[in-house]
Amino acid sequence: MSHDAALESFREVTAGMPRERLQVLEDAWPLAKQTFSAEGLERYLRAVRSFESIGVTWAAIVSFLAHAPRVAREVGEPAVAQLVDTAIAVYGHTDQAAVDALFAAAPEVAKRVREPVRFARVLETVKDVAQRAPSGLVPMLRHVATVLDQLSAEEFRTWALLGIQAQARDPEAQRRYFDLSVPEARAFLSADTGGVMFVDVRKRLAHYLRALWGRGTEMRAFSASMQQSRPYLTALGIHLPDAYRAARGEAGVALYRAATAHAAAHLTFSGPPQPRGSLKPIQLVLAGLLEDARVELLAIRELPGLRRLWLRFHEARPGGSPSFADLAARLARALLDPEYADDSPWIAKARTLFFAPDVDLTDPAFVRPMASALGNDIGQMRLQFNSKTWVIEPIYRDDNTALWEPDKNEQGLMMEDEEVMLVQPELVESAGGDTLEDDSAEEVEGVRPVGAGDPETEDSEAAAGDLLRVVQYPEWDYLIGLMRPQWCTVREQRPVAGEPREVDDILHRHRDLLDRIDALIRGNELRKPVRMKKQMEGDRFDLDQVINAMIDVRSGRTPDPRFHIRVDRRERDLSVLVLLDLSESTNDIVQACGKKVLHLAREATVLLASAMEGIGDRFAIHGFCSNGRHEVEYYRFKDFSWPFDAHVKARLAGMRGQLSTRMGGALRHATQWLRQRPSDKRLILLITDGEPHDIDVHDPKYLLLDAKKAVEEASRAGIFTYCMSLDPKADQYVSRIFGARNYTVVDHIDRLPEKLPGLYLRLTR
Repeated sequence: MSHDAALESFREVTAGMPRERLQVLEDAWPLAKQTFSAEGLERYLRAVRSFESIGVTWAAIVSFLAHAPRVAREVGEPAVAQLVDTAIAVYGHTDQAAVDALFAAAPEVAKRVREPVRFARVLETVKDVAQRAPSGLVPMLRHVATVLDQLSAEEFRTWALLGIQAQARDPEAQRRYFDLSVPEARAFLSADTGGVMFVDVRKRLAHYLRALWGRGTEMRAFSASMQQSRPYLTALGIHLPDAYRAARGEAGVALYRAATAHAAAHLTFSGPPQPRGSLKPIQLVLAGLLEDARVELLAIRELPGLRRLWLRFHEARPGGSPSFADLAARLARALLDPEYADDSPWIAKARTLFFAPDVDLTDPAFVRPMASALGNDIGQMRLQFNSKTWVIEPIYRDDNTALWEPDKNEQGLMMEDEEVMLVQPELVESAGGDTLEDDSAEEVEGVRPVGAGDPETEDSEAAAGDLLRVVQYPEWDYLIGLMRPQWCTVREQRPVAGEPREVDDILHRHRDLLDRIDALIRGNELRKPVRMKKQMEGDRFDLDQVINAMIDVRSGRTPDPRFHIRVDRRERDLSVLVLLDLSESTNDIVQACGKKVLHLAREATVLLASAMEGIGDRFAIHGFCSNGRHEVEYYRFKDFSWPFDAHVKARLAGMRGQLSTRMGGALRHATQWLRQRPSDKRLILLITDGEPHDIDVHDPKYLLLDAKKAVEEASRAGIFTYCMSLDPKADQYVSRIFGARNYTVVDHIDRLPEKLPGLYLRLTR
């Protein structure tokens, strides 16, 4: 069937259809044509008629039209037909709400399982729950993404069947189970399944990676499955399995170290992705194997101990089964282990080519022709190779997708990165096609800058108050002990501009204080020259080391050649994001000085910005307020790359206090901004006048504990969070959110402008 025939089917299906429904189908048609084959389009259209014939509402059909292409891209076209069958079965046992929930959950399920067989397994479970526990189906679908973040498709089925059986005669108890409202449902999710978890070793891996090459590369976790079980690399960083369940204790930690070190070797020694050209699948595999060996040997030249770490996972032995998988595993070891002996002529040839005198390991150009030659030999040996079932060995090595440019028609791991160490935001809407990146001309490693980066240009493109982007974040619900996915919506708004001279007046009024701050900066020796001894090269000789070297020469010993001194400057590698609470309470008048809390906070922020400019620290100034979980308003007054000029001063002059304080969502958004900064140290400095609160939350502990969870997430991302509270009673709650030593309470708010810069200098010394 051709696309022309599908177009005819489209006309037949839409014949006589009401205008508003026809418009929906016409809007969905271009995306469907890009996603489906001709046969897939036919099934896609037939599903619309099937749903109409059984009485499914048009709202649910619209949901299907929107979500079905996403499912097809993740797990293939046959999965859409399975989804249609499941929806019809669910509708027979439940109601319209369950069908709506199924269509909404399907893309999230596909995104997590990423394998057609496992997607079908989840749909079977959905059918069973619809038939045997219909009251629990909608709650289950509402939480399915959270559950599948922690369980495999098989474990998910076990969890669901336990819920069905535990309360077989009590529909309300079943509903509570699938809504995760009872301890037994949550206990299964948090049960220890053995092995080593990424979250338990992430901080150690970050220190390990920095110790090896001084890299601060981002590391993220993904849910391992049959389809994707090996680490992989993208522009976002190193992606590691969320758990190595077969390895326990120190062996599991060593496996994570080996995987991290191997991925870092690729980042250090592999070049940009190469076109696949005419290479056959088996030649691509061999090219990846040779590249793995090349970067590992280059890494071992600098860090010899890595050979011992990697070799413990090479278990191949000579004389194995006559298969390509066995030969590949033996070759991987043969190229890494100089003491390994193998009787295979093919491996002997590969070794000879790889270690030939004219081969320069620093130049990867030899890899492709060598892989072609070795692949042709495999063809002559008539060994079978199946690219669909191929898994790279040993287990610590990545899948090598980062070595090659993606095919135009291929949907690989570079699509959408949803599995992360923390729960990542979902970009819902962007007025200018922006992503959550700094609008700057600076390039963060692996991240493409977006936007013009020029604040003046920004304002010429959109007026103040325009919506820049909408991002959804999860929110911690302490009552169920789980994150509510996509629960809180952060809406970035363009700040209203005021008069820059108001900020200039602040700087003029506090000139004496600014002079004291400047003297404090110089007195703290923040940029003091540092003499570095025992250097191979330098500005002058280290006389003590020269004397020691002469003694060694006279004694017949080899002298230490590091007898220079180099004078260097201590650089502060720091990025700071000042986050201002702009809630309605900041409009209160401080009796001691007759000013609003907001005005004092602005004065303090302006003086702090002047101090940071003087030091040379990279900083941003953002603010937030909220009107329920769907409207957390977020404002960027200054970004890291913007100068502290008249444009920024105008934005600061226009800030105003309004609405409420949903602190967790704002902290998560600020964390995402800072996560992209390549600095060694990153700090969120929150200035607030009260505890978290919002109009749609009546439990005083809910937002407080969510903010605490957001601070913990930032900490795991390597971001330090400090709070300056203007509430004299803040000790009762702020220590619970930020920690006992990570906050300061300003009892006399009128002294905030003079206290904040000093606090910052002490905090970042």
